[in-house]
Amino acid sequence: LQTTFLDSEPRYWREHWAYARWVLATAFVFQFMHQGYYWLLAGFISVKEVGELKAMYVLIAPVEQVTISLSFLFFPALAAKYAQNMDAFLAFWKRYALLVGGLTLMFAIGVRVVGSRVIHILYAGKFDGLVPLLYLLAWVPLLIGIGNTMSEAIRAAEKPRLVFYAYLSSALATFVLGIPLVKFLGLRGSA
Repeated sequence: LQTTFLDSEPRYWREHWAYARWVLATAFVFQFMHQGYYWLLAGFISVKEVGELKAMYVLIAPVEQVTISLSFLFFPALAAKYAQNMDAFLAFWKRYALLVGGLTLMFAIGVRVVGSRVIHILYAGKFDGLVPLLYLLAWVPLLIGIGNTMSEAIRAAEKPRLVFYAYLSSALATFVLGIPLVKFLGLRGSA
């Protein structure tokens, strides 16, 4: 007699949905804030300034892609460590966070060293005045990268609800803190 997977695990879909609904909700909050942020900014600063911010952020995006790629490598290992024991899990997360922190710190230093030349070459001098904004944005991946290692650790610990609340808190902070910063500091406040 052959049994199917669902016969051996009849609660599979219920357990899957208990986890997946939080991941889905987090994805909506992330997309709304990540893409919607530029729309929100356009209500407070000029469209030209929003474009300038995006032009600088494009230069930061590659390091974020590297940290996202690392998360796909480290998440399964974090989940395995969590299943084994908490000490191994925490030690592995700390090494992962140090790796991401080190990479993003080296990136920020690299941007400080060669950022102005890169902007000048890539944008043919059009955005040379935005070099200080790039220097400020270069620190964003450090904060986001460390936060993402925490998110991956929390997901590996099968607590996606906490990740959702963290993203929701970040979205609220954008409105509560970010909007006044944009109002008073303009483009620099948006960064």
